[in-house]
Amino acid sequence: MTCQPQVQASFADNEELIVYRPGVTGPLDLQPEFSSVPNNASIWLCLSHPLPSSKTFAAGQLSVNAHTSTVVDLHGFHVQIQGDGNLVGLDTTGPEWVVKWASGPQSNDCGDDGSLCVVSFTADGDLVDQDGQGRLWHSATAGQGKTVTFSNAPPYLQVTDASGQALWTIEDGVVRN
Repeated sequence: MTCQPQVQASFADNEELIVYRPGVTGPLDLQPEFSSVPNNASIWLCLSHPLPSSKTFAAGQLSVNAHTSTVVDLHGFHVQIQGDGNLVGLDTTGPEWVVKWASGPQSNDCGDDGSLCVVSFTADGDLVDQDGQGRLWHSATAGQGKTVTFSNAPPYLQVTDASGQALWTIEDGVVRN
């Protein structure tokens, strides 16, 4: 089966393609970075721009559990909290993903589905990784941290204060504070 000319042209204009066969249902609202191609034999969405190289969260705006797993997807890089509570940054540019950094502590108290292990950037500015029993580790930036930024190159993770000064950093697999 060949694609219709409209699909071929749309695909050529975009870097990534997600295909959904006819009959797939879901919410009608698309995320702003996606666009739909109407009147097609199958319903499909394509990214209208490449993934960013970094993503920043303000204090109180980040909370992801190990059941959800993905903290952020970046161009050539993926950050996830694993089912053991370990926060990991992975280079996704090759055929196999390569760990570039990991938070270290692992837990057996994440729950059967991983939902008890959570990484969050708290309202008071502390980056915290916790399991069902309590805190595994934290950045010790409470009262000072204003943003946390994940990047696809060193520094991979950085907590900064209101002036943009780095308070806590993971760079080349090493924590610096």
